Amino acid sequence: MKKYFLVTILTNIIMIKIFAQDWIWQNPLPQGNTIYASEFVNENLGFAVGDAGIILKTTDGGLSWSTQKSNSDASLKSVEFIDQNNGFAAGEGGVVLKTTDGGNTWTDKYSNPDINLYSINFFNSSDGCAVGENLTGIGNAIYWTTDGGNTWQQRTSANDFGLSSVKLLNESSAVAVGIGGLIIKTTDNGNSWSVKNSTTTNNIYSLDFINNIGYCTGLGGVILKTTDAGDSWSEQTTNTFSWLSCIDFLSENLGYACGYNGTVIQTTNGGTNWTTLGLASTKWLYSVSIISETKAVSFGEYGTTVITTNGGTYWTNVSSGKTELLYDVKFADENIGYISGDFGTIIKTTNGGSNWVPQTSGTISLLQKINIVDANNIFIAGDAGTVLQTTDGGSNWKTLNTNNFNWLVSIDFVDAGTGYVSGYFGTILKTTDGGTTWESLNSTTTSALMDISFINVNTGFAVGGDDYGGAGIILKTTDAGSSWITKYSEEAMMIRSVHFISSDIGIAVGGSNTGAGSKILRTTDGGESWTNIPNDTENNLYSVYFSSSNIGFASGYNGTMLKTTDGGLTWNSIPIGTKNNLYSTFFTSDNIGYSVGSGGTILKTTTGGITSIENTSVKVAPADYQLYQNYPNPFNPTTTISFQIPISGNVKVIIYDLLGRELSKIVDEELDAGIHYVSFTSNNLASGVYFYRLITKEISMTKQMIILK
Repeated sequence: MKKYFLVTILTNIIMIKIFAQDWIWQNPLPQGNTIYASEFVNENLGFAVGDAGIILKTTDGGLSWSTQKSNSDASLKSVEFIDQNNGFAAGEGGVVLKTTDGGNTWTDKYSNPDINLYSINFFNSSDGCAVGENLTGIGNAIYWTTDGGNTWQQRTSANDFGLSSVKLLNESSAVAVGIGGLIIKTTDNGNSWSVKNSTTTNNIYSLDFINNIGYCTGLGGVILKTTDAGDSWSEQTTNTFSWLSCIDFLSENLGYACGYNGTVIQTTNGGTNWTTLGLASTKWLYSVSIISETKAVSFGEYGTTVITTNGGTYWTNVSSGKTELLYDVKFADENIGYISGDFGTIIKTTNGGSNWVPQTSGTISLLQKINIVDANNIFIAGDAGTVLQTTDGGSNWKTLNTNNFNWLVSIDFVDAGTGYVSGYFGTILKTTDGGTTWESLNSTTTSALMDISFINVNTGFAVGGDDYGGAGIILKTTDAGSSWITKYSEEAMMIRSVHFISSDIGIAVGGSNTGAGSKILRTTDGGESWTNIPNDTENNLYSVYFSSSNIGFASGYNGTMLKTTDGGLTWNSIPIGTKNNLYSTFFTSDNIGYSVGSGGTILKTTTGGITSIENTSVKVAPADYQLYQNYPNPFNPTTTISFQIPISGNVKVIIYDLLGRELSKIVDEELDAGIHYVSFTSNNLASGVYFYRLITKEISMTKQMIILK
């Protein structure tokens, strides 16, 4: 029923389990998650946070960045450091993380799934405030701490608008800004708030103070200034209408603001005049940090990082790589692979993704799915009736004449001569001469056909649906495309990808076309009937691929990655380290795989997407209590629960149902300080949501888990 993997403590050395990175960024570099906030402690030491729990650290003034382990997958929206060791990050799900060792380790200090926190700020080592929005209804979220962020007390204001940014003026006074031009101020530790006249109804997203002089910025290029600690505000002339996401001042005179489409503006006279600087990027910039009179760093979409060392005249890219949407990835063997994407993008690797080299496609069309017939003969479908072909392994590409101008999405060849392409408005084209000529087939539908796949020369499938409200469909042909029969249809659905493991067993994936909701379908009779397979995500799925008869992967919206090890009967989410949309996933073996998507995302795994574990010596004892998320989750029938205790003592771990009834006490004994692992098997429990609670004399912590049978 239970098994322990206890940590050994010898001469003040703890052997802990360190989870090695399971997906590695190949593009952009150093990583491709959007960065929302940054903070520099001094001219060398800085931090930045963003999507998927990413925390970056620099010790050379922003020239290079390393990833810190946050132990969170929440989108982090704000970062604040009191000194070089003590810092905080806050974000979605009400997450507040704290570090006391300069970002090397982070502990969870607060979370609340009903709120998002967009800003956190401290006046000193004790007093801080975090603000955001309430997700369960109208109203904002305000939390106050007086003990260095170890505990947080909720505060309220008599206003229904969400808050975007907060700054403390002293240990008891703070100003916060938000939606609809809202500016509020407290002078009593957040217990009461007064509304100030902002002179604007534009949303305000960022706030900064130098002593009693403050600035805030937001929608439509608005910048407001106060000289009386936030009691009154006046609007400044910025000469831009761009959405400004962040404002930062180094002194009463020098300030920067950044925002939409790479906009960066600067003032050198306290906001009397604002100058638009040379374009730092074409991506949305969400944060800017001034390091010195001449040096500043700005961050944004898909890991974009730019730096100026001459006061903003010129900006240099710190991040590198393509940031165009990448739509498909295919490999001819373990080394040679191709990726297609927007604006005619084709890139090729000959060394397993260590380097990706751009190819000249001769088009600016959105290029979608790739079909590799052999090492030299490759086809790519794209919009405006585009089909590209290379016969020399990508050295040269030519555009084929399809006599069609619809968006073409998917392409599949059954041999060197016979191939099919599908697309919008029910388009299915067929060639029998290697792509020289194409004939239009009657698909019997006007829906978009997002994928086409043949399992032999006669039998094939086309899947798709409509972009909003229409039915998702699966079509089948048994006569080489001469006729197509609908085998599945479901309202308000889009089926985006199909993959057959054998002539009988196939998987199709997609999701709701009216909102959240995923779809996995499985057939065991050659596509004659399809069964819905439950899974643990509400996100649309865009791609499915099996590396072997049992092991498969499905990827999709918001960085979703699912894995099956039983031929598609059950699926579990696996962490991939991004919130970027993943449009295509391909594996060259059960362990080596690639996933591509928005913002130029290219990720590689050599561990089958699952975190590998190795023992590592850490020469300090745990500093705090931690209850970690069970893995896998959802699970059937066994999962591992891990927890950390800083001192020896009696420890209980108890399983509860949704009604709070105790179901099983899986730990109840004296344990040494350290990290502990316990295996839980759900033999007699039904599918559903359950809770597990860690109880000691000092604390009680609870997390949720899901049994999926």
